[in-house]
Amino acid sequence: MSPRLEPAAKVAPALREALERLAHEHCALVFDFDGTLAAITSRPAAAELDAPTRAALRLLTPRYPCALLSGRARRDVARRVRGIGFRAVIGSHGLDDGRRAPDPAVRKWVRRLRSRLAGLGGVQVEDKRYSLSVHFRAAQRPALARRRALEAIARLDGAHVVAGKRVLNVLPRQRRDKADALRELLEGWQIQRALFIGDDATDEAAFAVRGVLGIRVGRSLRGSAARFVVARSDVRGLIDLLVELRSAASMPATARARRPSPVDRGEHVLDFLRQLWAVDHALQRRSKQMLRERGVTGPQRLALRLLLLEPGISAGELAGAMHVHPSTLTGVLERLERRRLVRRRARPGDLRSVELHATPAGAAIVRETRGTVEDAVRRSLARHTQRELDVARDVLRELEQELLGE
Repeated sequence: MSPRLEPAAKVAPALREALERLAHEHCALVFDFDGTLAAITSRPAAAELDAPTRAALRLLTPRYPCALLSGRARRDVARRVRGIGFRAVIGSHGLDDGRRAPDPAVRKWVRRLRSRLAGLGGVQVEDKRYSLSVHFRAAQRPALARRRALEAIARLDGAHVVAGKRVLNVLPRQRRDKADALRELLEGWQIQRALFIGDDATDEAAFAVRGVLGIRVGRSLRGSAARFVVARSDVRGLIDLLVELRSAASMPATARARRPSPVDRGEHVLDFLRQLWAVDHALQRRSKQMLRERGVTGPQRLALRLLLLEPGISAGELAGAMHVHPSTLTGVLERLERRRLVRRRARPGDLRSVELHATPAGAAIVRETRGTVEDAVRRSLARHTQRELDVARDVLRELEQELLGE
């Protein structure tokens, strides 16, 4: 299935015009997660990106500086978008940017609320370290659950409540919000214009930031600082449109006028396929050479590199990052463990979950790059401009999606 735009016709003309202007500017794209990129679920842990949205975002992130600004814990939401290419991920409504320490009061609030709300069925207190959320979407009597939760929160010293969709977000009163985080992000990137897309009350402050074009996901703009509104079902089409507009903006007018049709390009399919198979053969050959000379194959070295970049990830997360089936990764990990290049250990606080780490011996192998697949790729890429690399990456990603959709 191609990730190209299908529902773009639903975008209002005024919104399309605004997006066209942005596509010609140095701008950033910033997204909320729940209710925007992912559908809201009765269980927060179940929220995930669907495959078409993930594919569309992977085409988007090479074209614009992209960030995620979510109410979820930063580590939680970063895991859900790993491999897409977001330049920054900020959690807990702007509080958790990976550089600030959490307020110790939040942990006390979590314990007290869990104790006081224990008798309410369907109510969940989510600990995000920098903030917490009381979810009552699954409660049999949501109004009662909300009232009881507010009464309990009112007893917490220094707590501030921001109500959402069947959720109460509890943050330290002297807090940063999404607007503060967005301003700081744009200042650090030296960007004055941005698009922010969100769906909830906690996103309103970010909609009002100067230089930001706000799009609210929902049914109405009533009471919102956003300029436009789109349905959740149209977010994927909006992402596709942003890709399309950026591609058109970066292409010279003469090139757009002479752009060949898909039929015209058909004669090149066989040559392209032959080149793909040649690259695959060369990868396998270099991988076998690495095994003889370095003791690890290309995929094994890639696994070690990813474990050094993301220590503590699970086997399933590593398989996703490598774009391989979990059963394929099992053999890779077993061989690395036998050589004591990788070790497993129980995740703190959850003995049923196992995390992976590269050992010092594994790190030493990664430091040596001469003669590796990575070294060959690096030297090849260095001969090309960034624009050429972006085009090549886009072609390969679109081809991947076409093949997966067959």
